[in-house]
Amino acid sequence: MNFKNLLIPAIGLLLFSFGAYADIEEPRLHAYPNPANETLYIHFPTGTLGMAGVEIFDLLGNKVLDGSMSVGIEAATQVLHINRLPAGYYIIRVSIADDESIGRFVKQ
Repeated sequence: MNFKNLLIPAIGLLLFSFGAYADIEEPRLHAYPNPANETLYIHFPTGTLGMAGVEIFDLLGNKVLDGSMSVGIEAATQVLHINRLPAGYYIIRVSIADDESIGRFVKQ
């Protein structure tokens, strides 16, 4: 999949709930704060279990962070350290099992 082709649709059809975009119906995930400084918290819906893949892209489509996190019943909120990213706008893609969510955030 060419992520550069997803940038405009991803911005228009957010599946995350991010700050001002919290009015989106039934977001799959909630990431906060937005804008963020050092950490971004990702809250998964109740009952989400497994390994979640996380990718962060700059607005040119370059992957700037790639990793995974374990999501369990007692760990519904995960911390993503973004302190090494330069200030700017980013697209985040989180996939768990066959489900994928895309959103955006600002790093201050």
